[in-house]
Amino acid sequence: QVQIDDVADSKIFIGASSESIFIRDCTNCTFTIACKQLRTRDCNDCTFYLYCKTQPIIETSTRMKFAPFNGDYPGHNKAMADANLVSSQNLWHAIFDFNDENKTHKNWSCLKENDRDGIWNPIEQKTTRNCGNEI
Repeated sequence: QVQIDDVADSKIFIGASSESIFIRDCTNCTFTIACKQLRTRDCNDCTFYLYCKTQPIIETSTRMKFAPFNGDYPGHNKAMADANLVSSQNLWHAIFDFNDENKTHKNWSCLKENDRDGIWNPIEQKTTRNCGNEI
């Protein structure tokens, strides 16, 4: 189980997890996650690139955006298999919103394909400090 609380203006990658991911009180974040279950509460303006084996659940969250998982790293396919996550069973789009009884999608949307980020491989990504040195 993974729990993320009180994060703002960040980009977070969670590889294959056979357990639940709980995200609370996050604002303006982008998440790339592969998991069995996703639950969010009190999040705003967050984007999720998601593989989810079950219906993702949002509660008291607004302006949430969803798209299919865009992550990659060496060993990703094996990690997905080890976590019993089968790519053909991805329910990234089947959001259950506890605060939208009429199913209007007022608190979330699916990103259009041309608005989605490309593949993210955080292991091969290079980060540059202000002084220009790669880390």
